[in-house]
Amino acid sequence: MKILIVSYMIPEAPSGVSVHYMNLAKSLERAGHQVQTLSVADAQPIIRKTSTAASKILSLFGGLGKELARESQNFIRIYTAVRQLIRKKDFDIINAQDLGSAYAAKLASNGRIPVLLTCHFNDDPATETIKRRNLTGLAVTFTQKWHQHLFKAITYYNGVSSYVIKRSRHLFNIDAIVEIIHNGVDFKAVQRTSPLSVLHSQYPGKYVLMNIGHLEKRKNQDLFLEAAYYLKKQRSDFVCAMVGNGEDYAYLQDQIQKRDLADCVVMLGHHEDVIPVLKSADIYMHTALNENCPLVLLEAIASSVPVFALAVGGIPELLKQKEALFSQGITAEFLADKLSAALDDEQFRAKLQHLQYDDGLKGFDIYRMTHKYLAYYQRIIRHFEEQKISGNATLKTTDANEISTHKPVPNN
Repeated sequence: MKILIVSYMIPEAPSGVSVHYMNLAKSLERAGHQVQTLSVADAQPIIRKTSTAASKILSLFGGLGKELARESQNFIRIYTAVRQLIRKKDFDIINAQDLGSAYAAKLASNGRIPVLLTCHFNDDPATETIKRRNLTGLAVTFTQKWHQHLFKAITYYNGVSSYVIKRSRHLFNIDAIVEIIHNGVDFKAVQRTSPLSVLHSQYPGKYVLMNIGHLEKRKNQDLFLEAAYYLKKQRSDFVCAMVGNGEDYAYLQDQIQKRDLADCVVMLGHHEDVIPVLKSADIYMHTALNENCPLVLLEAIASSVPVFALAVGGIPELLKQKEALFSQGITAEFLADKLSAALDDEQFRAKLQHLQYDDGLKGFDIYRMTHKYLAYYQRIIRHFEEQKISGNATLKTTDANEISTHKPVPNN
Protein backbone atom coordinates (compact mmCIF):
# COMPACT_ATOMS: atom_id res chain seq x y z
CA MET A 1 0.00 0.00 0.00
CA LYS A 2 1.19 3.53 -0.78
CA ILE A 3 0.40 5.93 2.02
CA LEU A 4 0.93 9.69 2.30
CA ILE A 5 0.84 11.18 5.80
CA VAL A 6 0.35 14.96 5.91
CA SER A 7 0.36 17.42 8.78
CA TYR A 8 0.69 21.09 9.58
CA MET A 9 3.00 19.94 12.38
CA ILE A 10 6.63 19.41 11.35
CA PRO A 11 8.37 16.21 12.55
CA GLU A 12 10.68 18.17 14.86
CA ALA A 13 7.78 19.89 16.67
CA PRO A 14 7.57 19.13 20.42
CA SER A 15 4.14 17.59 20.07
CA GLY A 16 2.45 14.23 20.57
CA VAL A 17 0.93 14.68 17.10
CA SER A 18 4.29 14.78 15.34
CA VAL A 19 5.60 11.87 17.42
CA HIS A 20 2.46 9.88 16.60
CA TYR A 21 2.61 10.25 12.85
CA MET A 22 6.36 9.68 12.64
CA ASN A 23 6.04 6.51 14.73
CA LEU A 24 3.12 5.38 12.58
CA ALA A 25 5.10 5.99 9.39
CA LYS A 26 8.05 3.94 10.65
CA SER A 27 5.79 1.11 11.77
CA LEU A 28 3.96 1.03 8.44
CA GLU A 29 7.29 0.88 6.63
CA ARG A 30 8.41 -2.00 8.83
CA ALA A 31 5.22 -3.77 7.80
CA GLY A 32 6.32 -3.50 4.15
CA HIS A 33 4.30 -0.51 2.95
CA GLN A 34 5.49 2.59 1.08
CA VAL A 35 5.04 5.65 3.26
CA GLN A 36 5.89 9.30 2.76
CA THR A 37 5.40 12.06 5.31
CA LEU A 38 4.78 15.65 4.32
CA SER A 39 4.46 18.80 6.43
CA VAL A 40 4.39 22.55 5.89
CA ALA A 41 8.20 22.47 5.88
CA ASP A 42 8.12 20.52 2.59
CA ALA A 43 6.59 23.35 0.57
CA GLN A 44 8.90 24.89 -2.02
CA PRO A 45 10.97 27.86 -0.78
CA ILE A 46 9.15 30.25 -3.12
CA ILE A 47 5.79 29.09 -1.70
CA ARG A 48 7.03 29.47 1.87
CA LYS A 49 8.29 32.99 1.18
CA THR A 50 5.15 34.01 -0.70
CA SER A 51 2.77 32.61 1.93
CA THR A 52 4.76 34.30 4.70
CA ALA A 53 4.63 37.65 2.91
CA ALA A 54 0.89 37.30 2.27
CA SER A 55 0.32 36.40 5.91
CA LYS A 56 2.17 39.51 7.08
CA ILE A 57 -0.05 41.67 4.90
CA LEU A 58 -3.24 39.98 6.09
CA SER A 59 -2.13 40.36 9.72
CA LEU A 60 -2.33 44.12 9.34
CA PHE A 61 -6.12 43.93 9.10
CA GLY A 62 -7.05 43.32 12.74
CA GLY A 63 -8.12 40.08 14.42
CA LEU A 64 -9.85 38.68 11.36
CA GLY A 65 -6.79 39.38 9.22
CA LYS A 66 -4.55 37.58 11.69
CA GLU A 67 -6.76 34.48 11.65
CA LEU A 68 -6.90 34.49 7.87
CA ALA A 69 -3.11 34.77 7.86
CA ARG A 70 -2.66 31.84 10.25
CA GLU A 71 -5.03 29.55 8.38
CA SER A 72 -4.00 30.46 4.85
CA GLN A 73 -0.25 30.14 5.38
CA ASN A 74 -0.28 26.48 6.44
CA PHE A 75 -3.14 25.61 4.08
CA ILE A 76 -1.35 26.97 1.01
CA ARG A 77 1.88 25.23 1.93
CA ILE A 78 0.25 21.82 2.36
CA TYR A 79 -1.94 22.25 -0.73
CA THR A 80 0.98 23.10 -3.01
CA ALA A 81 3.29 20.47 -1.51
CA VAL A 82 0.70 17.70 -1.91
CA ARG A 83 -0.21 18.82 -5.42
CA GLN A 84 3.44 18.78 -6.50
CA LEU A 85 4.09 15.39 -4.91
CA ILE A 86 1.10 13.51 -6.34
CA ARG A 87 2.09 14.61 -9.85
CA LYS A 88 5.21 12.48 -9.40
CA LYS A 89 3.95 9.63 -7.21
CA ASP A 90 0.81 7.56 -6.81
CA PHE A 91 -0.82 7.03 -3.41
CA ASP A 92 -3.64 4.76 -2.32
CA ILE A 93 -4.64 6.90 0.65
CA ILE A 94 -3.75 10.15 2.43
CA ASN A 95 -3.77 10.20 6.24
CA ALA A 96 -4.03 13.81 7.47
CA GLN A 97 -3.24 14.74 11.07
CA ASP A 98 -5.33 17.92 11.28
CA LEU A 99 -8.44 19.41 9.71
CA GLY A 100 -6.73 21.98 7.51
CA SER A 101 -4.23 19.56 6.03
CA ALA A 102 -7.03 17.05 5.33
CA TYR A 103 -9.01 19.57 3.30
CA ALA A 104 -5.90 20.93 1.57
CA ALA A 105 -4.90 17.39 0.56
CA LYS A 106 -8.41 16.61 -0.69
CA LEU A 107 -8.42 19.71 -2.89
CA ALA A 108 -4.86 19.13 -4.08
CA SER A 109 -5.72 15.60 -5.22
CA ASN A 110 -8.95 16.77 -6.88
CA GLY A 111 -10.81 14.22 -4.76
CA ARG A 112 -9.08 11.32 -6.57
CA ILE A 113 -7.45 9.92 -3.42
CA PRO A 114 -9.35 9.11 -0.21
CA VAL A 115 -8.33 11.31 2.72
CA LEU A 116 -8.52 10.08 6.31
CA LEU A 117 -8.49 12.61 9.15
CA THR A 118 -6.96 11.47 12.43
CA CYS A 119 -8.65 13.45 15.21
CA HIS A 120 -5.96 14.63 17.63
CA PHE A 121 -7.93 17.60 18.94
CA ASN A 122 -9.55 17.42 22.38
CA ASP A 123 -13.12 18.58 21.77
CA ASP A 124 -14.27 21.12 19.20
CA PRO A 125 -11.14 22.56 17.52
CA ALA A 126 -12.93 25.80 16.63
CA THR A 127 -13.84 26.45 20.27
CA GLU A 128 -10.34 25.47 21.37
CA THR A 129 -8.81 27.89 18.85
CA ILE A 130 -11.09 30.74 19.93
CA LYS A 131 -10.23 30.25 23.60
CA ARG A 132 -6.50 29.74 23.06
CA ARG A 133 -6.13 32.86 20.89
CA ASN A 134 -8.69 34.98 22.78
CA LEU A 135 -10.54 35.72 19.54
CA THR A 136 -13.42 38.18 19.33
CA GLY A 137 -15.85 39.58 16.76
CA LEU A 138 -15.40 38.63 13.11
CA ALA A 139 -12.41 36.42 13.94
CA VAL A 140 -14.73 34.19 16.01
CA THR A 141 -17.30 34.01 13.22
CA PHE A 142 -14.65 33.18 10.63
CA THR A 143 -13.10 30.45 12.81
CA GLN A 144 -16.46 28.80 13.46
CA LYS A 145 -17.57 28.91 9.83
CA TRP A 146 -14.20 27.75 8.55
CA HIS A 147 -14.12 24.73 10.84
CA GLN A 148 -17.72 23.85 10.00
CA HIS A 149 -16.77 23.84 6.33
CA LEU A 150 -13.69 21.70 6.97
CA PHE A 151 -15.62 19.08 8.95
CA LYS A 152 -18.36 18.80 6.31
CA ALA A 153 -15.76 18.32 3.57
CA ILE A 154 -14.23 15.21 5.16
CA THR A 155 -15.78 11.74 4.93
CA TYR A 156 -13.28 9.48 6.72
CA TYR A 157 -12.29 9.94 10.37
CA ASN A 158 -10.47 8.06 13.06
CA GLY A 159 -10.47 9.13 16.67
CA VAL A 160 -7.49 8.36 18.86
CA SER A 161 -10.03 7.96 21.66
CA SER A 162 -13.75 7.25 21.93
CA TYR A 163 -13.99 10.48 23.90
CA VAL A 164 -13.00 12.73 20.99
CA ILE A 165 -15.58 11.12 18.71
CA LYS A 166 -18.35 11.50 21.28
CA ARG A 167 -17.49 15.16 21.74
CA SER A 168 -17.13 16.08 18.08
CA ARG A 169 -19.35 13.62 16.17
CA HIS A 170 -22.10 16.21 15.72
CA LEU A 171 -19.67 18.29 13.64
CA PHE A 172 -19.03 15.54 11.09
CA ASN A 173 -20.51 15.11 7.66
CA ILE A 174 -23.68 13.00 7.98
CA ASP A 175 -22.08 10.48 5.60
CA ALA A 176 -18.91 10.20 7.68
CA ILE A 177 -17.27 6.85 8.31
CA VAL A 178 -15.64 6.64 11.72
CA GLU A 179 -13.20 4.32 13.48
CA ILE A 180 -11.53 4.40 16.91
CA ILE A 181 -7.78 3.72 16.84
CA HIS A 182 -5.95 4.70 20.00
CA ASN A 183 -2.35 5.90 19.99
CA GLY A 184 0.30 3.24 20.23
CA VAL A 185 3.84 2.89 21.55
CA ASP A 186 6.64 0.51 20.62
CA PHE A 187 6.88 -1.29 23.97
CA LYS A 188 9.84 -3.42 22.89
CA ALA A 189 11.88 -0.40 21.77
CA VAL A 190 11.07 1.46 24.99
CA GLN A 191 12.27 -1.46 27.09
CA ARG A 192 15.59 -1.44 25.22
CA THR A 193 16.16 2.25 26.00
CA SER A 194 18.49 3.17 28.86
CA PRO A 195 17.31 5.64 31.52
CA LEU A 196 18.75 9.13 31.90
CA SER A 197 21.02 8.70 34.91
CA VAL A 198 21.70 12.39 35.58
CA LEU A 199 18.63 12.89 37.78
CA HIS A 200 19.55 10.16 40.23
CA SER A 201 23.19 11.23 40.24
CA GLN A 202 22.19 14.84 41.00
CA TYR A 203 19.58 13.82 43.56
CA PRO A 204 20.94 10.62 45.13
CA GLY A 205 18.53 8.70 47.33
CA LYS A 206 15.51 10.71 46.22
CA TYR A 207 12.35 9.63 44.47
CA VAL A 208 11.69 11.29 41.11
CA LEU A 209 8.15 12.47 40.38
CA MET A 210 7.74 13.61 36.79
CA ASN A 211 5.40 15.67 34.63
CA ILE A 212 5.85 16.09 30.87
CA GLY A 213 4.01 18.41 28.52
CA HIS A 214 3.86 21.77 26.81
CA LEU A 215 3.97 24.41 29.53
CA GLU A 216 0.55 26.01 29.22
CA LYS A 217 -2.59 26.56 31.32
CA ARG A 218 -4.40 23.52 29.90
CA LYS A 219 -1.60 21.22 31.03
CA ASN A 220 -2.12 22.55 34.57
CA GLN A 221 1.49 22.22 35.77
CA ASP A 222 0.62 24.69 38.52
CA LEU A 223 -1.16 21.82 40.31
CA PHE A 224 2.03 19.77 40.11
CA LEU A 225 4.00 22.62 41.71
CA GLU A 226 1.42 23.18 44.43
CA ALA A 227 1.41 19.46 45.23
CA ALA A 228 5.21 19.66 45.53
CA TYR A 229 4.73 22.52 48.01
CA TYR A 230 2.54 20.38 50.27
CA LEU A 231 4.67 17.28 49.74
CA LYS A 232 7.70 19.25 50.93
CA LYS A 233 5.92 19.85 54.23
CA GLN A 234 5.79 16.07 54.75
CA ARG A 235 9.13 14.83 53.44
CA SER A 236 12.41 15.75 51.75
CA ASP A 237 13.25 12.52 49.89
CA PHE A 238 11.86 13.53 46.50
CA VAL A 239 12.39 15.78 43.51
CA CYS A 240 9.70 16.90 41.05
CA ALA A 241 10.98 17.05 37.46
CA MET A 242 9.09 19.08 34.86
CA VAL A 243 9.86 18.37 31.20
CA GLY A 244 8.78 20.71 28.40
CA ASN A 245 8.81 24.27 27.13
CA GLY A 246 6.02 26.73 26.47
CA GLU A 247 4.47 30.08 27.20
CA ASP A 248 4.17 29.35 30.94
CA TYR A 249 7.88 28.63 31.43
CA ALA A 250 8.71 31.97 33.05
CA TYR A 251 5.51 31.91 35.13
CA LEU A 252 6.29 28.44 36.50
CA GLN A 253 9.87 29.42 37.27
CA ASP A 254 8.51 32.38 39.21
CA GLN A 255 6.13 30.11 41.13
CA ILE A 256 9.02 27.81 42.06
CA GLN A 257 10.84 30.74 43.61
CA LYS A 258 7.77 32.15 45.36
CA ARG A 259 6.92 28.78 46.89
CA ASP A 260 10.53 28.11 47.88
CA LEU A 261 10.68 24.92 45.79
CA ALA A 262 14.06 25.34 44.11
CA ASP A 263 15.52 22.52 46.20
CA CYS A 264 12.85 19.99 45.18
CA VAL A 265 11.63 21.06 41.71
CA VAL A 266 13.76 21.01 38.57
CA MET A 267 12.74 22.21 35.10
CA LEU A 268 14.42 20.08 32.44
CA GLY A 269 13.19 21.91 29.34
CA HIS A 270 12.33 20.19 26.08
CA HIS A 271 13.61 16.68 25.34
CA GLU A 272 13.11 15.37 21.82
CA ASP A 273 13.13 11.80 23.14
CA VAL A 274 11.32 11.63 26.48
CA ILE A 275 11.74 7.88 27.01
CA PRO A 276 15.20 8.04 28.72
CA VAL A 277 13.86 10.82 30.97
CA LEU A 278 10.71 8.88 31.81
CA LYS A 279 12.71 5.77 32.67
CA SER A 280 14.47 7.72 35.40
CA ALA A 281 11.16 8.49 37.13
CA ASP A 282 9.57 6.65 40.05
CA ILE A 283 6.11 8.15 39.47
CA TYR A 284 4.60 9.94 36.49
CA MET A 285 1.88 12.50 37.34
CA HIS A 286 -0.24 13.93 34.51
CA THR A 287 -2.13 17.07 35.51
CA ALA A 288 -3.78 18.22 32.25
CA LEU A 289 -7.31 19.59 32.52
CA ASN A 290 -8.37 18.12 29.19
CA GLU A 291 -6.81 15.49 26.94
CA ASN A 292 -7.74 13.28 24.04
CA CYS A 293 -5.28 10.36 24.06
CA PRO A 294 -2.02 11.69 25.54
CA LEU A 295 0.87 9.75 24.06
CA VAL A 296 3.11 10.53 27.03
CA LEU A 297 0.92 8.43 29.33
CA LEU A 298 1.47 5.41 27.12
CA GLU A 299 5.19 6.20 26.92
CA ALA A 300 5.34 6.31 30.73
CA ILE A 301 3.48 3.00 30.99
CA ALA A 302 5.82 1.42 28.43
CA SER A 303 8.76 2.78 30.47
CA SER A 304 7.51 0.74 33.47
CA VAL A 305 6.65 3.84 35.50
CA PRO A 306 3.45 3.88 37.57
CA VAL A 307 1.15 6.56 36.19
CA PHE A 308 -1.34 8.84 37.93
CA ALA A 309 -3.57 11.35 36.14
CA LEU A 310 -6.70 13.46 36.34
CA ALA A 311 -9.70 11.50 35.03
CA VAL A 312 -10.42 13.84 32.13
CA GLY A 313 -11.02 13.41 28.40
CA GLY A 314 -9.84 10.08 27.01
CA ILE A 315 -7.47 9.31 29.89
CA PRO A 316 -9.82 6.78 31.59
CA GLU A 317 -9.64 4.76 28.35
CA LEU A 318 -5.89 4.37 28.94
CA LEU A 319 -5.85 3.93 32.71
CA LYS A 320 -8.28 1.30 33.98
CA GLN A 321 -7.13 1.40 37.62
CA LYS A 322 -9.36 3.70 39.68
CA GLU A 323 -6.57 4.26 42.22
CA ALA A 324 -4.52 5.90 39.43
CA LEU A 325 -7.20 8.47 38.58
CA PHE A 326 -8.10 11.67 40.39
CA SER A 327 -11.05 13.98 39.90
CA GLN A 328 -10.45 17.26 38.10
CA GLY A 329 -11.37 19.16 41.28
CA ILE A 330 -8.70 17.49 43.43
CA THR A 331 -6.86 19.83 45.78
CA ALA A 332 -3.08 20.02 45.71
CA GLU A 333 -2.93 19.07 49.39
CA PHE A 334 -4.97 15.91 48.81
CA LEU A 335 -2.86 15.04 45.76
CA ALA A 336 0.30 15.47 47.81
CA ASP A 337 -1.08 13.05 50.41
CA LYS A 338 -1.84 10.45 47.74
CA LEU A 339 1.58 10.78 46.14
CA SER A 340 3.29 10.56 49.51
CA ALA A 341 1.36 7.38 50.33
CA ALA A 342 2.37 5.90 46.97
CA LEU A 343 6.04 6.70 47.62
CA ASP A 344 5.82 4.93 50.97
CA ASP A 345 4.21 1.82 49.49
CA GLU A 346 6.64 0.17 47.11
CA GLN A 347 4.41 -2.89 46.74
CA PHE A 348 1.47 -0.70 45.66
CA ARG A 349 3.60 1.09 43.07
CA ALA A 350 4.95 -2.18 41.69
CA LYS A 351 1.47 -3.70 41.42
CA LEU A 352 0.07 -0.59 39.74
CA GLN A 353 2.98 -0.47 37.29
CA HIS A 354 2.55 -4.16 36.45
CA LEU A 355 -1.20 -3.82 35.80
CA GLN A 356 -0.76 -0.71 33.69
CA TYR A 357 2.04 -2.26 31.68
CA ASP A 358 0.02 -5.41 30.93
CA ASP A 359 -3.02 -3.35 29.89
CA GLY A 360 -0.87 -1.08 27.78
CA LEU A 361 0.92 -3.92 26.00
CA LYS A 362 -2.38 -5.61 25.19
CA GLY A 363 -4.24 -2.51 24.05
CA PHE A 364 -1.77 0.16 22.98
CA ASP A 365 1.26 -1.48 21.43
CA ILE A 366 2.26 0.19 18.16
CA TYR A 367 2.06 -3.04 16.18
CA ARG A 368 -1.57 -3.48 17.22
CA MET A 369 -2.23 0.17 16.30
CA THR A 370 -0.56 -0.28 12.90
CA HIS A 371 -2.62 -3.39 12.15
CA LYS A 372 -5.81 -1.43 12.91
CA TYR A 373 -4.74 1.44 10.68
CA LEU A 374 -3.99 -0.90 7.78
CA ALA A 375 -7.36 -2.61 8.13
CA TYR A 376 -9.09 0.76 8.21
CA TYR A 377 -7.09 2.06 5.24
CA GLN A 378 -8.24 -0.96 3.21
CA ARG A 379 -11.83 -0.45 4.30
CA ILE A 380 -11.70 3.22 3.27
CA ILE A 381 -10.16 2.43 -0.11
CA ARG A 382 -12.88 -0.15 -0.82
CA HIS A 383 -15.59 2.28 0.22
CA PHE A 384 -14.04 5.06 -1.84
CA GLU A 385 -14.05 2.89 -4.95
CA GLU A 386 -17.65 1.82 -4.30
CA GLN A 387 -18.62 5.47 -3.94
CA LYS A 388 -17.50 6.14 -7.48
CA ILE A 389 -20.28 3.81 -8.57
CA SER A 390 -23.01 4.18 -5.96
CA GLY A 391 -22.45 7.70 -4.61
CA ASN A 392 -23.82 6.67 -1.21
CA ALA A 393 -22.20 6.36 2.21
CA THR A 394 -23.30 5.09 5.59
CA LEU A 395 -21.86 6.09 8.94
CA LYS A 396 -20.16 3.12 10.55
CA THR A 397 -18.41 3.10 13.91
CA THR A 398 -16.59 0.73 16.20
CA ASP A 399 -19.45 0.96 18.70
CA ALA A 400 -22.75 1.87 17.10
CA ASN A 401 -24.52 1.88 20.46
CA GLU A 402 -22.04 4.34 21.91
CA ILE A 403 -21.61 6.65 18.92
CA SER A 404 -24.87 7.04 17.03
CA THR A 405 -25.74 9.10 13.99
CA HIS A 406 -29.28 9.57 15.27
CA LYS A 407 -28.90 10.23 18.98
CA PRO A 408 -27.27 13.42 20.26
CA VAL A 409 -24.13 12.83 22.29
CA PRO A 410 -24.14 14.57 25.70
CA ASN A 411 -21.34 17.02 26.46
CA ASN A 412 -20.68 15.68 29.93
